[in-house]
Amino acid sequence: MDTLEHENAVAGKAPRSIEDIKKIVFVIALIAVSNAVFANFSFVCNGDSLLPKKLEQTEPPDTAKSKNASLEQLGKDIHGILSAVSSMLARHSMIKDTTTYDDSIEELTYEYRKAKEAYDRGDYKTAEDWFMRAALKGNSAAMYELGCMHYQDGAVSIKWMTRAAEWGNVEAMSYLGWLYFMKVPNFKESLKWYTQAAEKGDVDAMLNLGHLYSADIPPLRKGRNYKKARQWYEKAAENDNKDAMYQLGRLYYHGYGVKKDKQTAVDWFSKCGTDSALEFIEEIMPEYVEGKKALEYEEYAAAKGWFEKAAKRGSVLSMFELGVLYHVEQDFDTSIKWYTKAAKKGNTQAMNLLGHLYYFGDGVGEDFRQARKWYTKSASKGNPNAMFQLGNMYYYGHGVEKDLAQARQWYEKAAEKGNKSAQESIEYLDNQ
Repeated sequence: MDTLEHENAVAGKAPRSIEDIKKIVFVIALIAVSNAVFANFSFVCNGDSLLPKKLEQTEPPDTAKSKNASLEQLGKDIHGILSAVSSMLARHSMIKDTTTYDDSIEELTYEYRKAKEAYDRGDYKTAEDWFMRAALKGNSAAMYELGCMHYQDGAVSIKWMTRAAEWGNVEAMSYLGWLYFMKVPNFKESLKWYTQAAEKGDVDAMLNLGHLYSADIPPLRKGRNYKKARQWYEKAAENDNKDAMYQLGRLYYHGYGVKKDKQTAVDWFSKCGTDSALEFIEEIMPEYVEGKKALEYEEYAAAKGWFEKAAKRGSVLSMFELGVLYHVEQDFDTSIKWYTKAAKKGNTQAMNLLGHLYYFGDGVGEDFRQARKWYTKSASKGNPNAMFQLGNMYYYGHGVEKDLAQARQWYEKAAEKGNKSAQESIEYLDNQ
């Protein structure tokens, strides 16, 4: 089915005034109710009473049943009309102030719910049909969903998203910013829609505006504006966006659009609290920096001294570096001590190397249970080398029951992250 088959039937823009809509809806409702009443007039009017007096005694049973059925239908008609009026007014009340737009009411509509049910069971054709029906009734949430379903066709997606946005759908505004940046490059339009969404409170749009104003890509360099980037990052950070906090740390650390201020940078990285932010703090820690310099000059004793000072200040990277230094010296007990400290603080490389020590029995007894424990922890945080080693454990049956299907799964995960050995293992399994 052509998703734009009824293109002209969908309202292109939200009504100018809520008061106009109320008047129109009231007139429509009044006419509809009047028609329903007059259609049943002969059955419901009898003197002062709404129902015929002594209906059972004075009218044949079939006629009474017919009148009762007609009265019941009248009630249903009026209830349906009033429900529709209520829904339309609620819908347009949301549009009046799109800074607080919420599509929860739209998502309760029958057509929208049927579409979501079909989509959730994987029946996308039926879902599209139901979304179309809802969209033709002015449901912007359905328009947004249609835009998402056709995201690979930028032009079609933009048409639906634009309609949803014009009805006040903030998610659609933000999505349009992405479409104009990634699918149909038009950076002026991208900025326009991201700005509209951000001004209506969309935090992702705030973050993306920061990215656009600070972007280091040829089409945007002339429009680079670190001051505006900082302003939007700050607005996103006020809404607890960790990525924005990290970007603010980078701006202050490098002095982009602001006076270079390492302490303010550290403050923002600390607020962010992500692994990458904490690692950045460590990387600019004087003791860690000195330790890395000593390593470059192969001054290992000096490097240990600096890393130990940094480790005392909580530097996880320094703990890992100490584990490596003692590992190279084959002081396995001390190496395991530092690897374990770093691993418990979340360092995935330390987890992986602890797995190696236990798997190969370097300086400790071979312990597949401990190896699998640390490999699994590292793999769960995305380390492809640990994923590859887990594949080997299942392939050879080391510490686990041999399971080629499980081995393949781990090899595939590692290969997806660029591990060449894992890819070679998959090819070997294919040729067996």
